[in-house]
Amino acid sequence: VLDSSNSKLPYNYISSIAIDPLGNKWIGTLKGGVVKYDDSKFEIFNTKNSGLAADQISAISVDESGNKWIGTHDAGLVKYDNKSWTVFNTSNSPLPHNKVYAISIDPTGTIWVGTFGGGLAKYDGVEWTVYNTENSGIPDNNINSIWIDDDDNKWIGTNNGLAKFNNDNWKVYTRENSKLPFNRIISIAVDGKGNKWIG
Repeated sequence: VLDSSNSKLPYNYISSIAIDPLGNKWIGTLKGGVVKYDDSKFEIFNTKNSGLAADQISAISVDESGNKWIGTHDAGLVKYDNKSWTVFNTSNSPLPHNKVYAISIDPTGTIWVGTFGGGLAKYDGVEWTVYNTENSGIPDNNINSIWIDDDDNKWIGTNNGLAKFNNDNWKVYTRENSKLPFNRIISIAVDGKGNKWIG
């Protein structure tokens, strides 16, 4: 076990982990920024030594080009291409909320961003599309998790149920219309047989 007492890990609360195409682990911490770990050494990125917008990290995902997409607790979405940092927030982009709690990337490279309070945002590198309770079938604007399955369905965990979006239609599962035991969905994963595992 690696922690702040026996390694250079800056903080013990780990919020997210992603692995890049080279096998490096990118670790988001609650207050210590982002850590790159190559199984031998740690490299720390924080607000003091990089363009990272906040040290409270909520989510990390890596695209096929190796770009790191980092969700912060209250400073928006950050892209890191191993050279430069780009920050997307409510002031400089259509991102609907600065609390970014979930990120997933579909087969076309489009970034799906779950915000806590602003709904779901889709960013294809040029245009943004925002889905919220006023303009779509999403059941809640508080998004905790996103998983994209092999058929390109988006499975979205919200504070008011599990939503499935097939790019055209929405289907919502709650404890009222399914055997889901609780409506607040924190995490989702889909295994190789297509089974959904819902936390």
